[in-house]
Amino acid sequence: MKFEVDDLAVLDQQTADSLIAANTCQKVQVLYRRPLRDFQQLFAEAWFRHEELDRKIAVAKRDAESMVALKTKAEAQEAFHRGEKAKLEEDLRNFQTELKEVTNYEQALETAWIQSRQRLSELYRTNLQLAEDLKRLQFQMAEEINKRTVEATAGRPARRRNRLRCTGRERSWWPVPGGGQ
Repeated sequence: MKFEVDDLAVLDQQTADSLIAANTCQKVQVLYRRPLRDFQQLFAEAWFRHEELDRKIAVAKRDAESMVALKTKAEAQEAFHRGEKAKLEEDLRNFQTELKEVTNYEQALETAWIQSRQRLSELYRTNLQLAEDLKRLQFQMAEEINKRTVEATAGRPARRRNRLRCTGRERSWWPVPGGGQ
């Protein structure tokens, strides 16, 4: 930049300070320059910003209310589930107690079953032995009766008589067909 003597210039603060420091010019008067502002534009922007902030505040309030409601529901569900958990733990303790009792009862029944089977087995063997003894005794008795009958009727005249015999398969006495004539 070139200046003539007695020229006037309007400069920004920085440039003016550097020229004064170089002794190229001197400060005559300080002028304050203010840039022009479009207040209509500024007010419109402020109004839009205000509307946007109002919308954001409304969304934030709605979100906060829904979060509070969700938190309340979550706390209620947590309390419900804590109660359910306590009930389930109580049920588990009761089940374990019942399981022990049922297991003990099952073991007692199993022991009683084994003892009953052993006793029934003993009774069955005893019954088989008694049946064999009875069969043998019936056969011996039939032989003895037949022998005595023959001895008792040896000297008498023949008449119709029923002789009894035991075949060993039956368990009772049956008249012999045609019986001892």
